[in-house]
Amino acid sequence: MARRAEPLAKRLLRSALEFAIAQRTLLLWAAWILAGAVWGVIAEGWDPITALYFAVGGLATGGLQAPSLTDAGVLRPSSATFVALWCLTGIPIFGMALGQFASVFVARFIAAKERAAIDRAISDEEFDFATGLFKKDGKIDQAEFMALELLRLGKVEMGTLELIKREFERLDADNDGALSAEEVKMSKGVVPARKEA
Repeated sequence: MARRAEPLAKRLLRSALEFAIAQRTLLLWAAWILAGAVWGVIAEGWDPITALYFAVGGLATGGLQAPSLTDAGVLRPSSATFVALWCLTGIPIFGMALGQFASVFVARFIAAKERAAIDRAISDEEFDFATGLFKKDGKIDQAEFMALELLRLGKVEMGTLELIKREFERLDADNDGALSAEEVKMSKGVVPARKEA
């Protein structure tokens, strides 16, 4: 509510700052490409397309457009210094930016794969398997459903579920199928406080 009361300019500035922080790697990458392209136009006299080609190729380590050489066949010291420092700092930034792009695509792929696994109907074999995960009652309760879905998503293995089940049974001292606060505290070596009569 307090943000809505702020002036529009302040809200826009805050949104722009939040965006810049969230996308700082991509913005830094764009700034490095721009810096290389501007240098190419000013220092080398290239047209903007050639300068952009130099900037992208240099940071992608393709290096297909080289700075001009002196009559002696060497780079001018100013060009060599700029390109060395620019590549030294820009190539890791380029790698981080590509990693950020890749993580977006991988996250979308994984989310789609998980959605497809959850949307897939439970087969008769899976149903029969799940009904015996914790209680053999011919039904799937919430815990069995969650365990089955975790298995179908590949998030957990059956051996891990068995280990968790054994640990639950160990903690359930009174064998009532539920853990009380006292049972959990006892498992950690904490002696529960006695209730006063």
